Amino acid sequence: MKVSVLVPVYGVAQYIGACAASLFGQTYRDIEFIFVDDCSPDDSISVLKEVLKAYPDRENQVRILRYEANKGVGTARQTAFAHATGEAVMHADSDDILPKDAVELLVKAMQKGAYDIVTGAYATYENGTIGAIMAPPKLSRRRYLRLMLCQNLVKHHLWARLYRRAFLQEQHIGFATGIDYCEDYTVVTRAFLYAKYGHIDQVVYYYRTDNVASYTHQISRKNLVSMLKANAVVADFFRQNDRKKTYRMALDMGLINMYREAMKHGMQPKEIELYCPFRPSKLFNRLFLKMMKSGIPLQVSNVLYLVYRRIARNLGM
Repeated sequence: MKVSVLVPVYGVAQYIGACAASLFGQTYRDIEFIFVDDCSPDDSISVLKEVLKAYPDRENQVRILRYEANKGVGTARQTAFAHATGEAVMHADSDDILPKDAVELLVKAMQKGAYDIVTGAYATYENGTIGAIMAPPKLSRRRYLRLMLCQNLVKHHLWARLYRRAFLQEQHIGFATGIDYCEDYTVVTRAFLYAKYGHIDQVVYYYRTDNVASYTHQISRKNLVSMLKANAVVADFFRQNDRKKTYRMALDMGLINMYREAMKHGMQPKEIELYCPFRPSKLFNRLFLKMMKSGIPLQVSNVLYLVYRRIARNLGM
Protein backbone atom coordinates (compact mmCIF):
# COMPACT_ATOMS: atom_id res chain seq x y z
CA MET A 1 0.00 0.00 0.00
CA LYS A 2 1.43 3.32 -1.07
CA VAL A 3 0.90 6.11 1.47
CA SER A 4 0.84 9.84 0.75
CA VAL A 5 1.93 11.99 3.69
CA LEU A 6 0.53 15.51 3.28
CA VAL A 7 2.17 18.49 4.98
CA PRO A 8 1.26 22.22 4.71
CA VAL A 9 4.21 24.53 5.39
CA TYR A 10 4.07 28.08 6.69
CA GLY A 11 6.39 29.86 9.10
CA VAL A 12 7.82 26.76 10.79
CA ALA A 13 11.57 27.09 10.22
CA GLN A 14 12.15 26.41 13.92
CA TYR A 15 10.28 23.11 13.83
CA ILE A 16 10.19 21.65 10.33
CA GLY A 17 13.65 20.10 10.55
CA ALA A 18 12.60 17.71 13.31
CA CYS A 19 9.29 17.06 11.56
CA ALA A 20 10.94 16.23 8.22
CA ALA A 21 13.54 13.97 9.83
CA SER A 22 10.78 11.99 11.55
CA LEU A 23 8.95 11.60 8.24
CA PHE A 24 11.93 10.62 6.11
CA GLY A 25 13.10 8.22 8.82
CA GLN A 26 9.93 6.12 8.73
CA THR A 27 10.43 2.36 8.70
CA TYR A 28 7.73 2.06 6.04
CA ARG A 29 9.23 2.55 2.61
CA ASP A 30 6.40 3.01 0.10
CA ILE A 31 5.62 6.65 0.90
CA GLU A 32 5.32 9.85 -1.10
CA PHE A 33 5.77 13.10 0.79
CA ILE A 34 3.86 16.13 -0.46
CA PHE A 35 4.76 19.48 1.10
CA VAL A 36 2.81 22.59 0.18
CA ASP A 37 4.74 25.82 0.70
CA ASP A 38 1.96 28.31 1.41
CA CYS A 39 4.24 31.23 0.56
CA SER A 40 6.10 30.79 3.84
CA PRO A 41 7.80 34.06 4.92
CA ASP A 42 10.81 32.33 6.49
CA ASP A 43 13.34 29.72 5.35
CA SER A 44 11.19 26.69 6.18
CA ILE A 45 11.67 25.16 2.75
CA SER A 46 15.43 25.66 2.84
CA VAL A 47 15.52 23.81 6.16
CA LEU A 48 13.38 21.06 4.69
CA LYS A 49 15.68 20.63 1.69
CA GLU A 50 18.74 20.56 3.92
CA VAL A 51 17.25 17.74 6.01
CA LEU A 52 16.37 15.82 2.86
CA LYS A 53 20.05 15.69 1.90
CA ALA A 54 20.58 13.28 4.79
CA TYR A 55 17.98 10.90 3.28
CA PRO A 56 19.05 10.46 -0.37
CA ASP A 57 16.87 7.35 -0.72
CA ARG A 58 13.82 9.54 -0.11
CA GLU A 59 14.61 12.30 -2.62
CA ASN A 60 12.53 10.80 -5.43
CA GLN A 61 9.58 10.42 -3.05
CA VAL A 62 9.36 14.11 -2.15
CA ARG A 63 7.36 16.80 -3.93
CA ILE A 64 7.31 20.43 -2.84
CA LEU A 65 4.46 22.50 -4.24
CA ARG A 66 4.48 26.27 -3.86
CA TYR A 67 1.94 29.09 -3.92
CA GLU A 68 2.97 32.56 -5.02
CA ALA A 69 0.55 34.05 -2.48
CA ASN A 70 -0.61 32.76 0.88
CA LYS A 71 -3.89 30.85 0.58
CA GLY A 72 -4.33 29.34 4.04
CA VAL A 73 -3.93 25.91 5.54
CA GLY A 74 -7.29 24.59 4.32
CA THR A 75 -6.44 25.25 0.68
CA ALA A 76 -2.91 23.92 1.22
CA ARG A 77 -4.26 20.65 2.61
CA GLN A 78 -6.68 20.31 -0.30
CA THR A 79 -3.90 20.96 -2.81
CA ALA A 80 -1.76 18.27 -1.21
CA PHE A 81 -4.68 15.83 -1.29
CA ALA A 82 -5.41 16.61 -4.94
CA HIS A 83 -1.82 15.72 -5.85
CA ALA A 84 -1.72 12.53 -3.78
CA THR A 85 -1.35 9.22 -5.60
CA GLY A 86 -1.20 6.84 -2.63
CA GLU A 87 -3.89 4.32 -1.77
CA ALA A 88 -3.95 5.90 1.69
CA VAL A 89 -3.24 9.42 2.95
CA MET A 90 -1.95 10.72 6.25
CA HIS A 91 -1.91 14.35 7.37
CA ALA A 92 0.91 15.82 9.41
CA ASP A 93 1.41 19.36 10.68
CA SER A 94 4.85 20.72 9.94
CA ASP A 95 5.68 21.43 13.58
CA ASP A 96 4.82 17.95 14.83
CA ILE A 97 6.77 14.67 14.90
CA LEU A 98 6.02 11.05 14.07
CA PRO A 99 7.48 7.95 15.76
CA LYS A 100 9.58 6.04 13.24
CA ASP A 101 7.08 3.15 12.91
CA ALA A 102 3.92 5.30 12.75
CA VAL A 103 3.04 4.73 9.10
CA GLU A 104 3.90 1.03 9.27
CA LEU A 105 1.61 0.47 12.27
CA LEU A 106 -1.32 2.27 10.68
CA VAL A 107 -0.92 0.50 7.33
CA LYS A 108 -0.87 -2.94 8.97
CA ALA A 109 -4.06 -2.13 10.87
CA MET A 110 -5.81 -0.75 7.78
CA GLN A 111 -4.93 -3.79 5.69
CA LYS A 112 -5.85 -6.27 8.41
CA GLY A 113 -9.28 -4.77 9.04
CA ALA A 114 -9.98 -3.41 5.53
CA TYR A 115 -10.77 -0.08 7.20
CA ASP A 116 -11.48 3.29 5.62
CA ILE A 117 -9.99 5.14 8.61
CA VAL A 118 -7.56 3.95 11.28
CA THR A 119 -6.79 6.09 14.33
CA GLY A 120 -3.75 5.64 16.55
CA ALA A 121 -2.77 7.01 19.93
CA TYR A 122 -0.89 10.29 20.19
CA ALA A 123 1.22 12.02 22.80
CA THR A 124 1.84 15.66 23.57
CA TYR A 125 5.33 17.01 22.90
CA GLU A 126 6.83 20.11 24.50
CA ASN A 127 10.42 21.38 24.66
CA GLY A 128 11.79 18.01 23.62
CA THR A 129 9.80 16.06 26.20
CA ILE A 130 7.06 13.55 25.41
CA GLY A 131 4.04 14.07 27.63
CA ALA A 132 0.73 12.38 28.23
CA ILE A 133 -0.39 9.61 25.87
CA MET A 134 -3.92 9.87 24.52
CA ALA A 135 -5.31 6.55 23.32
CA PRO A 136 -8.23 6.60 20.87
CA PRO A 137 -11.61 6.12 22.57
CA LYS A 138 -12.84 2.51 22.72
CA LEU A 139 -16.19 3.41 21.25
CA SER A 140 -18.37 2.37 18.36
CA ARG A 141 -18.14 4.56 15.28
CA ARG A 142 -21.64 5.90 15.97
CA ARG A 143 -20.91 6.80 19.58
CA TYR A 144 -17.53 8.32 18.67
CA LEU A 145 -19.12 10.47 15.97
CA ARG A 146 -21.86 11.68 18.29
CA LEU A 147 -19.27 12.86 20.81
CA MET A 148 -17.25 14.56 18.05
CA LEU A 149 -20.32 16.42 16.82
CA CYS A 150 -21.18 17.50 20.36
CA GLN A 151 -17.70 19.11 20.45
CA ASN A 152 -15.17 19.41 23.28
CA LEU A 153 -15.81 15.85 24.46
CA VAL A 154 -13.43 13.88 22.21
CA LYS A 155 -10.80 15.06 19.75
CA HIS A 156 -11.64 15.45 16.06
CA HIS A 157 -8.01 15.88 15.04
CA LEU A 158 -7.00 15.29 11.44
CA TRP A 159 -3.62 13.78 12.25
CA ALA A 160 -2.76 10.41 13.90
CA ARG A 161 -5.12 8.80 11.41
CA LEU A 162 -4.70 6.96 8.12
CA TYR A 163 -7.44 7.43 5.51
CA ARG A 164 -8.20 5.36 2.44
CA ARG A 165 -7.94 7.94 -0.33
CA ALA A 166 -10.56 6.40 -2.62
CA PHE A 167 -13.10 6.45 0.22
CA LEU A 168 -12.66 10.20 0.76
CA GLN A 169 -12.94 10.78 -2.99
CA GLU A 170 -16.07 8.65 -3.29
CA GLN A 171 -17.72 10.62 -0.49
CA HIS A 172 -16.53 13.97 -1.92
CA ILE A 173 -14.94 14.88 1.39
CA GLY A 174 -12.29 17.57 1.22
CA PHE A 175 -11.22 20.94 2.59
CA ALA A 176 -13.10 24.14 1.84
CA THR A 177 -11.32 27.31 0.75
CA GLY A 178 -11.33 29.95 3.47
CA ILE A 179 -11.65 27.51 6.37
CA ASP A 180 -8.24 27.50 8.01
CA TYR A 181 -9.30 26.96 11.61
CA CYS A 182 -11.44 23.92 12.49
CA GLU A 183 -10.77 22.61 8.99
CA ASP A 184 -10.13 19.21 10.56
CA TYR A 185 -13.66 19.23 11.99
CA THR A 186 -15.16 19.55 8.51
CA VAL A 187 -13.31 16.47 7.23
CA VAL A 188 -13.19 14.02 10.14
CA THR A 189 -16.86 14.28 11.17
CA ARG A 190 -18.14 13.89 7.60
CA ALA A 191 -15.80 10.98 6.93
CA PHE A 192 -16.94 9.14 10.06
CA LEU A 193 -20.57 9.08 8.92
CA TYR A 194 -19.89 6.31 6.39
CA ALA A 195 -16.42 4.99 7.23
CA LYS A 196 -15.46 1.52 8.35
CA TYR A 197 -13.38 2.55 11.33
CA GLY A 198 -10.59 0.90 13.32
CA HIS A 199 -8.09 2.00 15.97
CA ILE A 200 -4.79 0.96 17.53
CA ASP A 201 -3.30 1.79 20.91
CA GLN A 202 0.27 2.40 19.71
CA VAL A 203 1.46 6.01 19.58
CA VAL A 204 1.68 7.24 15.98
CA TYR A 205 1.96 10.99 16.49
CA TYR A 206 3.64 13.55 18.75
CA TYR A 207 1.56 16.72 18.91
CA ARG A 208 3.61 19.81 19.70
CA THR A 209 2.13 22.10 22.35
CA ASP A 210 4.93 24.68 22.60
CA ASN A 211 4.42 26.45 19.25
CA VAL A 212 2.52 29.56 20.34
CA ALA A 213 2.24 30.70 16.72
CA SER A 214 0.11 27.70 15.69
CA TYR A 215 -3.57 28.08 14.77
CA THR A 216 -4.53 26.19 17.93
CA HIS A 217 -3.14 28.96 20.11
CA GLN A 218 -4.75 31.84 18.21
CA ILE A 219 -8.44 32.75 18.61
CA SER A 220 -8.62 35.79 16.35
CA ARG A 221 -11.79 37.09 14.74
CA LYS A 222 -10.66 35.48 11.49
CA ASN A 223 -10.40 32.14 13.26
CA LEU A 224 -13.81 32.60 14.85
CA VAL A 225 -15.34 33.21 11.42
CA SER A 226 -13.54 30.11 10.14
CA MET A 227 -15.00 28.10 13.03
CA LEU A 228 -18.50 29.28 12.14
CA LYS A 229 -18.02 28.41 8.47
CA ALA A 230 -16.69 24.97 9.44
CA ASN A 231 -19.78 24.32 11.54
CA ALA A 232 -21.99 25.42 8.65
CA VAL A 233 -20.31 22.89 6.33
CA VAL A 234 -20.81 20.06 8.83
CA ALA A 235 -24.39 21.06 9.66
CA ASP A 236 -25.39 21.19 5.98
CA PHE A 237 -23.77 17.81 5.33
CA PHE A 238 -25.57 16.04 8.17
CA ARG A 239 -28.92 17.63 7.40
CA GLN A 240 -28.64 16.22 3.88
CA ASN A 241 -27.15 12.82 4.67
CA ASP A 242 -28.31 11.83 8.16
CA ARG A 243 -31.77 10.86 6.95
CA LYS A 244 -32.62 8.82 10.03
CA LYS A 245 -31.62 11.78 12.23
CA THR A 246 -29.28 9.56 14.22
CA TYR A 247 -26.95 12.46 14.95
CA ARG A 248 -29.43 15.34 15.11
CA MET A 249 -29.26 15.83 18.89
CA ALA A 250 -25.44 15.70 18.91
CA LEU A 251 -25.33 18.18 16.03
CA ASP A 252 -27.64 20.54 17.94
CA MET A 253 -25.41 20.33 21.01
CA GLY A 254 -22.31 21.08 18.95
CA LEU A 255 -23.88 24.09 17.28
CA ILE A 256 -25.06 25.43 20.63
CA ASN A 257 -21.47 25.02 21.81
CA MET A 258 -20.34 26.96 18.73
CA TYR A 259 -22.64 29.82 19.76
CA ARG A 260 -21.27 29.70 23.27
CA GLU A 261 -17.66 29.88 22.07
CA ALA A 262 -18.31 32.68 19.59
CA MET A 263 -20.24 34.77 22.12
CA LYS A 264 -17.54 34.16 24.72
CA HIS A 265 -15.09 35.86 22.36
CA GLY A 266 -17.32 38.86 21.72
CA MET A 267 -19.38 37.92 18.66
CA GLN A 268 -23.05 38.87 18.60
CA PRO A 269 -25.86 36.44 17.62
CA LYS A 270 -26.66 38.33 14.39
CA GLU A 271 -23.05 38.06 13.27
CA ILE A 272 -22.95 34.36 14.13
CA GLU A 273 -26.14 33.78 12.13
CA LEU A 274 -24.54 35.46 9.14
CA TYR A 275 -21.96 32.70 8.82
CA CYS A 276 -23.82 29.74 10.31
CA PRO A 277 -27.62 30.00 10.31
CA PHE A 278 -28.92 27.52 12.84
CA ARG A 279 -32.33 26.41 14.05
CA PRO A 280 -32.11 23.46 16.47
CA SER A 281 -34.21 20.44 15.52
CA LYS A 282 -35.42 19.79 19.07
CA LEU A 283 -37.83 22.17 20.82
CA PHE A 284 -35.88 22.21 24.09
CA ASN A 285 -32.69 23.02 22.19
CA ARG A 286 -34.45 25.93 20.48
CA LEU A 287 -35.55 27.26 23.86
CA PHE A 288 -32.03 26.82 25.24
CA LEU A 289 -30.49 28.71 22.33
CA LYS A 290 -33.06 31.49 22.67
CA MET A 291 -32.13 31.82 26.32
CA MET A 292 -28.43 32.11 25.40
CA LYS A 293 -29.23 34.88 22.89
CA SER A 294 -31.43 36.75 25.35
CA GLY A 295 -28.53 38.45 27.09
CA ILE A 296 -28.21 36.40 30.25
CA PRO A 297 -24.68 36.54 31.74
CA LEU A 298 -22.21 34.32 29.91
CA GLN A 299 -21.14 32.64 33.15
CA VAL A 300 -24.73 31.54 33.76
CA SER A 301 -25.26 30.22 30.24
CA ASN A 302 -21.95 28.33 30.44
CA VAL A 303 -23.00 26.53 33.61
CA LEU A 304 -26.43 25.72 32.21
CA TYR A 305 -24.94 24.44 28.97
CA LEU A 306 -22.46 22.14 30.73
CA VAL A 307 -25.20 20.72 32.95
CA TYR A 308 -27.49 20.22 29.97
CA ARG A 309 -24.73 18.58 27.94
CA ARG A 310 -23.93 16.17 30.76
CA ILE A 311 -27.58 15.14 30.98
CA ALA A 312 -27.80 14.67 27.20
CA ARG A 313 -24.59 12.65 27.16
CA ASN A 314 -25.76 10.36 29.97
CA LEU A 315 -28.97 9.75 28.03
CA GLY A 316 -26.92 8.60 25.04
CA MET A 317 -27.43 11.85 23.08
